[in-house]
Amino acid sequence: MTIGERIYSLRKERGISQEELAGSIHVSRQAISKWEQDMAVPDTSNLLKLCTFFDVTMDDLTGEGTVDHGRRGQKKLFTRREIILAMDVLLFLICFLLTPVYQELDFRQDGSCFANPIYYVRIYPLNLLFYLACAILAVQVGKIIYDKTKEFW
Repeated sequence: MTIGERIYSLRKERGISQEELAGSIHVSRQAISKWEQDMAVPDTSNLLKLCTFFDVTMDDLTGEGTVDHGRRGQKKLFTRREIILAMDVLLFLICFLLTPVYQELDFRQDGSCFANPIYYVRIYPLNLLFYLACAILAVQVGKIIYDKTKEFW
């Protein structure tokens, strides 16, 4: 299978047009058409962009590699976005699981504490973790909304 045939099949698998692919990697639609018809070959920077866009290795795209990295035919278990969201949930959990610890420390140090341990999320350093987790969540939700509206239009 040629590079052009691989680009075509990867694009069709994902159900995107030549124009959408061209816009995503910042080339013309005509360039995509020439690549798919094997009238031209993408340069190295465009090959890297294609690999990143399709989430494949250079060997998978060019078909020139003989080394099997154990990834062929396998899908990734988790996407980057899913990993970031999972880590964000973990940050939130750490934040809220540490509140009783801070409540106990406050009681031991001062002899008094807040009745509700959630109030300790507003106190340093838990407030930093909480705001960081909120910012990460906002960015990820923004990316999801942006991607969905981009698909819609």
